[in-house]
Amino acid sequence: MSVTDRYSWGLREIMAELGVSQNQLSHASRVRPATLRAFVNGDVQRINLEQLTDLLDALNRLAAAQSFRKRYNVEDLLYYNREE
Repeated sequence: MSVTDRYSWGLREIMAELGVSQNQLSHASRVRPATLRAFVNGDVQRINLEQLTDLLDALNRLAAAQSFRKRYNVEDLLYYNREE
């Protein structure tokens, strides 16, 4: 199992839960559309902490604007699939 296969991303599900598009999230987070697309599709090779922080801040602002009680954290975005 390759390193990238050992991780999966939950951003697509979070965006569906919030009802936001990639374009809306890109604008709200100031993360480039191509970079955001890589997060959504699980094509991320390296994690930039500034981008990750910007994404989480934007997701939490969007959730609060919709009166969601949920607060998103790293573990909501990134899942580690341990090697069996």
